[in-house]
Formats: sequence, structure tokens, C-alpha cells
Amino acid sequence: TFLNRAIDLALFIQDTQRVQKIKYIAFAYTRNQPRSWWELNNLVWEKKGLTLTGPERDELIGWLEDALTTSSNINDPTHFNPHEALNAADLLQCWYIKLKQPDLGVTAIKKAGAAFEGLAAKTNALTAIAWLEDLSFRYKHNNQMDDAARVNAIIKARAAEAEGEMTRYEVKIEIPKEEMDQWLNELFTQSPE
Repeated sequence: TFLNRAIDLALFIQDTQRVQKIKYIAFAYTRNQPRSWWELNNLVWEKKGLTLTGPERDELIGWLEDALTTSSNINDPTHFNPHEALNAADLLQCWYIKLKQPDLGVTAIKKAGAAFEGLAAKTNALTAIAWLEDLSFRYKHNNQMDDAARVNAIIKARAAEAEGEMTRYEVKIEIPKEEMDQWLNELFTQSPE
């Protein structure tokens, strides 16, 4: 938070020396707090006038790729987190589009997607369908129609299972006719406006 505010002020007064110092501190902070890669990415991505050197950009992309690999490994339950994997993949996709390498961005999305598909196979149908619908949209958005079709087939196959998981509850409420008439009269006493 403090670094974010400091860099805003340094950029506002166009103090390039201070901008470089804050950027250096932000990178050092991220090296000591490896799970804070997303904060650094947001810091550098959102600030107009803040540029990264090639090595800085490569280091940040490396952290994002490491986060994607670690978080998408379903065989490592201590680090597996498909939501974090998808977040890293989304950020990587932005960088790869900027670097004119969109295929690498699609590969990142597919890697995170595989984590969700693997987890969806092990969870209840309602949760699986919720995750997979988002994934299907992402695949379509990235023109990965075969992947979207595969995910849609899984959704369709699990739909009946999801219906069986739902429990129906009903509560009957009876409103006397007099109360309903009174409410309607109050509702229509004025103009529709």
C-alpha cells in the first residue's frame, strides 16, 4: 500500500530517480514475499509512466509462470489452488499479448483450465458445473473451440447429477383477499410514474 502511494506521488511529480528507487524496493519486497507477485504485477501494470526493463519484466513473468505451475499441480495438495493458477494465467495472458506472443497466453489459460477440470472431476456436480461454465467461456473467448466443446460435454453429462443434488423446499404463505385488495389499492392510487 505504501509503495503504491509512493510511486503515485513520484510519477505525479515526475521524479524518475525516485520512481526507479521505489520500483527497486517493490521488486526486493516481492523477492522476499514470493506470494506477493500479483501485487507487484498490479503496481507496474496500472501505473502510466512506469516502465520495466527487459530483465525486470522477465523476472515478473517468471514469478507468474512459477505461480501458475505450482498452483495448477493437482498432485501437490499443499500448493494446489486453481483459482490462483487462473489468476496467474490471466495476468500472463495480458503480458504475452503485450509482447505479441498470444499463443503463450492461451497455453497459460489451458494449463490453469486443466487444474480446474481435474478438480471438477473430484467434486460435486453443482460446484463442478459452476467452475466449468466459466472455463468454457474462457476457452471460447480464446478461440479454443475443441476445449470449450469438451468442457461443455462434461457440463451436460453432469447436469442430471446436479439436478439430483438439489433439494426442493416449499413454504406456503396465505394472504387473505382483504389484505391483497388493500395492498393493490395502495399500489394503484397514484399514477404509474
